[in-house]
Amino acid sequence: MSTVDLINLLQEARNTSFDETQKRILDAALEEAAAQGLHGLTIEGVARRSRLNRATIYRQVGNRDQLQTALAMREAKHLMDKLSTAVAGISDPETLLVEGFVAAIRFAREHPVIARTVKYEPGTLITIALANDAALLRTGATFMADTIRWAQEYGQAKHLDADTAGDVAARLFSSFVLLPDGHNNLHDDDTTRQFATTTLVPMLLGKNGR
Repeated sequence: MSTVDLINLLQEARNTSFDETQKRILDAALEEAAAQGLHGLTIEGVARRSRLNRATIYRQVGNRDQLQTALAMREAKHLMDKLSTAVAGISDPETLLVEGFVAAIRFAREHPVIARTVKYEPGTLITIALANDAALLRTGATFMADTIRWAQEYGQAKHLDADTAGDVAARLFSSFVLLPDGHNNLHDDDTTRQFATTTLVPMLLGKNGR
């Protein structure tokens, strides 16, 4: 699998589209959730921020739970964009894994809603990750599994079952988002890249990627 194939996979994962009104609603929902928290996200608050009436929001997005899900999927699309940019042009599986991980952790660290939710209501992130048959978790696992399959085409990581390892890697990433402190505190790109290079790559691909 080439880098182009991996980027195409990420693009295909972004199969949800939003029109201009829906984008306006979701932008307002992002601001509201960053200020009030996901538990404080209400249709009324989004209506005030978007300057749209409640009927329009219900018609365009749905109820509060559907609004929350739509926001999660829109932000997942943004994460896919960041990952696509991070791995573009990279032809080495180890480097791709490192840079993809750095980009994903950076996205989570800098995202206003994720950062607030991790601090005040981490259980909500778990609920969102498991929504729609764990769609977000499965998307991450698929990306990681295909990265491992690509490495196997280069003779690396032959000892792994790609789907199993991809799922483990996605869960590992989730744990760093939900539990950012500890011995491996990935507080900036340098520490994240060092962890990915010295621990994540050998753990997933074997010593020296083999």
